[in-house]
Amino acid sequence: MNLTLVSASRKSAYNQSSTYFGVIMIYSQFKQAQLQNRLSGARGWVSFAIGILFLALILVALPFILLIGAVSFITLGLFGRVFLKRQLARFRQQQEQDINTSPSEASSLGRTFEHNPNEK
Repeated sequence: MNLTLVSASRKSAYNQSSTYFGVIMIYSQFKQAQLQNRLSGARGWVSFAIGILFLALILVALPFILLIGAVSFITLGLFGRVFLKRQLARFRQQQEQDINTSPSEASSLGRTFEHNPNEK
């Protein structure tokens, strides 16, 4: 019975010490910042300057990018209509030519089915 109490007290003492050790380990992780070693001194200032420079370049370039996009959109809209009008005029002109051709030519134009080798 005495042995059981001793082993139980040892277990509780072990559990308390391991819990205490775990708390110390967790506390030691937050005691010093891990990023402090990576971004301290000259490295930190250089990375900060690069970040600020990058943001400034983006803010300076953004209006020009938007302006180029707007101009290209307007240009595409205007010249796209002109291009489509030309294509439509060509298409209509070709249709009129097809209608004005003789019936014998018109019957053979565009046939892709029932090929007869004796046919013109």
